[in-house]
Amino acid sequence: MKRFWWLWFLLFVLFVAYVTGRVAGYLSRTSDRLPYRKTIDASVILHELQKERRQKPVRKHCNVSAAKHKPKPKPKSIIKKSTVEPMPKSVSVKKRVCTPAHPCLVIIIDDVHTRTQINAIRSIGYAVTPSIFPPYRFAPHTERLATGLRHYMIHLPLESGSMKFNRQRGTLFRTTSEEGIASCISSLRRLFPKARYVNNHTGSLFTSDKAAMHRLLDALKQNGFLFVDSYTTARSVVRQVAKVHGQPYIKRDIFLDNRQVPRYIRTQLRKAVAIAKRKGVAIAIGHPHPVTLRTLRRSMDILQGVAMRYIDEVAW
Repeated sequence: MKRFWWLWFLLFVLFVAYVTGRVAGYLSRTSDRLPYRKTIDASVILHELQKERRQKPVRKHCNVSAAKHKPKPKPKSIIKKSTVEPMPKSVSVKKRVCTPAHPCLVIIIDDVHTRTQINAIRSIGYAVTPSIFPPYRFAPHTERLATGLRHYMIHLPLESGSMKFNRQRGTLFRTTSEEGIASCISSLRRLFPKARYVNNHTGSLFTSDKAAMHRLLDALKQNGFLFVDSYTTARSVVRQVAKVHGQPYIKRDIFLDNRQVPRYIRTQLRKAVAIAKRKGVAIAIGHPHPVTLRTLRRSMDILQGVAMRYIDEVAW
């Protein structure tokens, strides 16, 4: 046996290399699963630092005043008479009135913050609306994900009862002033000029506060947005406030993946189809977990009898 010690050593090295490869493959597949990453590759940090040296920093906070970012003055020879710019318009799409005789199902995927997630959603094979996070610490340029998309919405962080979720930059609180909310929503309009709909990320405390929701819906209306209640609490007052503002009340009916198990997701999808056939239209919300997107791709058999629609294709 001692004569073949080198053979045992070679087998050990091969085993270590195999285990290392499997671990690295697993980490690469799961790196995009959570919206809040705790680590960032050093090359990414270096790249961002180099960009900041070459150009002015991008405004990342909702409550930064637009007056602090004045454009460079043009040479006198090309200065034109100033005009008031109209508010950006969303892409015109044909809307459909959904009824129990012609039911529609809208599926929204929340927490979208990477290009990989966008590509996975587009590959599902039918209409699924991505709801994109505003820029935040670990995804500072999410507005770029909307480039080239005709159908998408914004996933706005609102105050919840958990301090963990309230740490995300750009979260609106019940104590945020009218000016602060207006500044935030105006910033979203500039970042996502074609967006028409906004839904809440968490927000159990914010959506149950009438004064806060009045301030938010007023700012959304001024900027051409409609609010979709993710309905994260039964104490939501969005219905009453939307009625005061003359806006339709649009509400989530089903969460698809509270349990990340294919059988559970398919069961929730069947419930959503049943609601759509009863009410005329239903909204189901999921998240960009690989198991959710994979299950949706394999569940077209459940969707018989309903028309799959993007949220901006439905007349509310």
